[in-house]
Amino acid sequence: MASTGGTKLVRGRVVLADPDRLPDDGLIDDGAVIVEADSIAAIGPYDRLRKSCPDAEQIGSDRHAVIPGLINAHQHGRGLTPLQLGVPDDLLDTYLVDFLALDPLDVYLDTLHANLRLLRSGVTTVIHSGIVRDPTQLAAESQATLRAYDDAGLRACYAVPLQDLSNLVYLNEQAFFDALPGDLGARLRAALDEGGLTDADAGFTLMEKLLEEYADHPRLRVLAGPTGPEWSSDDLLEKLRTFSEKTGAGVHMHCAESAIQRDAAFHLYGKSSTTRLDDFGLLGPGTALAHGTWMDEADIELCAARGVNVCHNASSNLRLHMGVAPVSRMVERGINVAIGTDGYTINSDDDFLQEIRLVNTLHRLPRGRPPLPAPRPADTIRMATVNGARAAGLDGRIGRLAPGCKADMVLLDLSAMTSPYIDPDVCFADVLVALASPRHVETVLVGGEVVYTNGSHPHVDADEVAEKLGRIAARPRDPAFADFAALVHELRPHVAGYYRDWTWRTGLSADYIPNTAGVRADRRGTS
Repeated sequence: MASTGGTKLVRGRVVLADPDRLPDDGLIDDGAVIVEADSIAAIGPYDRLRKSCPDAEQIGSDRHAVIPGLINAHQHGRGLTPLQLGVPDDLLDTYLVDFLALDPLDVYLDTLHANLRLLRSGVTTVIHSGIVRDPTQLAAESQATLRAYDDAGLRACYAVPLQDLSNLVYLNEQAFFDALPGDLGARLRAALDEGGLTDADAGFTLMEKLLEEYADHPRLRVLAGPTGPEWSSDDLLEKLRTFSEKTGAGVHMHCAESAIQRDAAFHLYGKSSTTRLDDFGLLGPGTALAHGTWMDEADIELCAARGVNVCHNASSNLRLHMGVAPVSRMVERGINVAIGTDGYTINSDDDFLQEIRLVNTLHRLPRGRPPLPAPRPADTIRMATVNGARAAGLDGRIGRLAPGCKADMVLLDLSAMTSPYIDPDVCFADVLVALASPRHVETVLVGGEVVYTNGSHPHVDADEVAEKLGRIAARPRDPAFADFAALVHELRPHVAGYYRDWTWRTGLSADYIPNTAGVRADRRGTS
């Protein structure tokens, strides 16, 4: 998306300049931002900046709030949700098998549809954790994904997926296949061998190519994206460390998402996945771990010591039976926590503003006596802005409004948001977290370009994209893929039974009892 050039003056009754200084500072009343090309040239009081550039195109007014562009720190680019494609929410470890039977769709349109939905709630940057629809088409799918971000005008960090272990189930997969009834195991193994895994070496080669190809792109960046420790051999992790040191590529991967994954790591390696990654030198400020739902105190301390980023996905964790990540403890230890959606917002609508509100509310669960502090709205705003920038490796370039930063910002209709009244002493951070919704998002700029205004994209018809994608999803399945999907459905109850009968090895329980855990029975109140 080429720049149209020209100086812009972006005005707001309130300008949120620096989320790191909230709640008591970092705001400019009746402020403005001067945009030159793709960057911020100046920020300050509106009257002064208007006089300094009287001919600049003005965007916004004294009824708006101007905030930094929001950063979705973990997303897979699924425009049509799994539920829309016939896969209801379920326990993650079983649910992952269902993805094998999902139609590949059109990667470009699917990602573009997701991007346009994210823009409606003020998202300007996405960390895209790559997924492979067809293992033989990794390069083509990656290029299609990057093209979707480019056409939407979003800023994106694309993590090339890497995997060399299948792990349909954790622990002894061969024993699981051998125990399947009849010839189901043999048929499934043959089908998987024919389709194959994504070649990890091909993934490294592709990363090297994309790093060179997109080195000078103003908005697109390439990361290494191993699916997670459960799908990575020691050899892959060693290659990843060497590659990251050689190229400087950041690392983005899933980690400690489920209790069963944590338990399996201790059984296989005698340690948590987090500790295993540290053994390979993969924990540091250039690494972002998605989820961290089942990190214990030792994991949290390790991540804090190494400067690791954690990308929290509240809705996804709730919907897929994972529970609530220990975000309050992470924040206390100084971990940089960002917010992602994983493609599973509570309403399945990619509403990132609602995800911010959920995160802020969810972590008010009581902790200890007397109650320990929980993240405040100012903390949550940081997670969605500056913390996301750090997780993306773009700290100092996005996430705040300051001279030299990229001009990624959102104009909200503050008058409508606070109608009919808001006490003037209420902190803006509280107002933003409690009241903002997509209907208040009026204009979104990325790199100084307007990519969303008054409900539409300037160059892409969202309704047309959705209609095309719907037609593709409704088409008859390819017979060969239909046969494979039927095989996956035949397998599914056996995978569910495998986890239902799981024997815990580390004393963890998947039960989630936030208000009663640790309370002695003889001290509980009676009704």
